[in-house]
Amino acid sequence: MSRSALWRQEANVKDRERKAEECFRVAIEEGRACHPKGLIPLACPDDTFNIHPMLLQNIAKSPYFQKCCEKLGDWNTLVDEIYYEVKHMEPWTAGASKSPSTAFCLLLRLFTLRCTEKQMSLMLEHVDSPYIRCIGFLYLRYAAEPSTLWSWYEQYLYDEEPVQIRQGKADTTVGEYIRSLLEDLEYYGTRLPRLPLTLERQFKVKLLQAERVEERAKQHEKNTAAMEYFQKLGSRLQALYGDEENPVTWYDAVVDRVILRDAESGELLKRPKFQVTFPEYGNTEIVTLGEVDLPGSHTAGSAPASGSDVRSPVREETKEIVGGDTDTMKGTEEEVAIRMIVDVGLETLIVAI
Repeated sequence: MSRSALWRQEANVKDRERKAEECFRVAIEEGRACHPKGLIPLACPDDTFNIHPMLLQNIAKSPYFQKCCEKLGDWNTLVDEIYYEVKHMEPWTAGASKSPSTAFCLLLRLFTLRCTEKQMSLMLEHVDSPYIRCIGFLYLRYAAEPSTLWSWYEQYLYDEEPVQIRQGKADTTVGEYIRSLLEDLEYYGTRLPRLPLTLERQFKVKLLQAERVEERAKQHEKNTAAMEYFQKLGSRLQALYGDEENPVTWYDAVVDRVILRDAESGELLKRPKFQVTFPEYGNTEIVTLGEVDLPGSHTAGSAPASGSDVRSPVREETKEIVGGDTDTMKGTEEEVAIRMIVDVGLETLIVAI
């Protein structure tokens, strides 16, 4: 190749890079000027979105991303594009040298367009494609305030819709994918933003509790007599309850109402929920199937203060999950901290840590 041809080639490369930079700059400015009602606040830089620099650079230079910026000017068209073009959730395309995937190109375009709470709710509930849902969950993991993640994720932790996360690999479920977003920093060749340490510990505790709730719900579903009993109005049972001031534990309760359909959509629920009253305090709550049990299954009462000789129901719950006595179990410092949090309650131990 002649010297002049090399110069022309180099000039063309620089021209493409300049156009890519300008395209990304314009997209960022569009996002900064976007202030719709109910916008999810970004808890990250509004020009990098917590994406690893090398991945971000490759996405911004991608012809597909530039096409997305030109053709996809609103949330609706972007969701349609996800439906047609996304086939996995890895950041890189297999067999290509640092070529970003359609999923991450569209994720970055969604960052620049921004997303409202209503739009996010529609994405997470979308019935046409699990990838629309997964990109929504990933958007939140990268850019939303970390303390809000649990409220977005909780009801989907054991969602069984199949989805292919890795190219050419067996399907997993949406629920497994969500749990991995809370548990892992490594993400198929890139890294997710680090969570605050206190929040990370809280999530680990809540995931352990959610796992036990899911196991209990599956056990109840196999027990026809128990299911009939739970769904009889006036049945006395035990239900889990906790709030910001008190750790989750077992209390005696009475079934007031059985909820079989979603209040908003009217669709039949996979499992019944229950409106129960706690006679000891008089308050009424809605609980899931995994948050109730037959009367006498657990010692009713709140968790004791640290150092008490009385065993709390939550401690017994934790011992079933991890195996062994929480007073004598050995493990890493972090594992011990997690078990202690479940035992004495989040607020108590976090102050001690």
